[in-house]
Amino acid sequence: MNTNTSRDKRWLLLSLLVLSIFVAYLGRMSVSVALPFILSDMTWSIQEQGSLGGILLGIFLLSYGVSNIFFSPLIDIYGAKKMLVASILVWSCAVFMGAIWGQAYSIFLLSRIILGFGQGVLFPCATKFTAEWFPPGGKRKGKFALCQRRSDRCSRRTTAHDASNTPFGLGKLILHGWDAGRVSGSSGHYLCTEG
Repeated sequence: MNTNTSRDKRWLLLSLLVLSIFVAYLGRMSVSVALPFILSDMTWSIQEQGSLGGILLGIFLLSYGVSNIFFSPLIDIYGAKKMLVASILVWSCAVFMGAIWGQAYSIFLLSRIILGFGQGVLFPCATKFTAEWFPPGGKRKGKFALCQRRSDRCSRRTTAHDASNTPFGLGKLILHGWDAGRVSGSSGHYLCTEG
């Protein structure tokens, strides 16, 4: 295979991967942004707004986590490309289902569960894809080499921050409120950008 064609193909595929992640984030975040409008349309009481709105947001995270843990090994069996296509199809159907039949709370909730299942394998697919198409031993020149070195350093720092912040962050939130957790969480970003 021509190396120029292969190089062009991998950058095109990477661009499509970035675009799919961007669109996935739009689907994921749309409910949290639209929640005040959803609450007014559903004519729920104050108690229902808190509980049912929270369930609507939280159920996505639950199904996302389950999918990430249990469906990610399928990437090694079927390949990143097939699982990425399946992921996009599943969460596209979930968004479509929520948009068309979302006036019923149970259907809207089901669409959020399916959305979580579909998007749970998106980042493991992206990781596998980039590992296969952009190997660490490949030649890095110019700006790409600089970006890769910064990305590697940021990844190591962020992982260390997450590992240390998770057990202590919950305690800080309980003792000092959510502001303490926000300040603590931003320190990982500072380490990443200032290094």
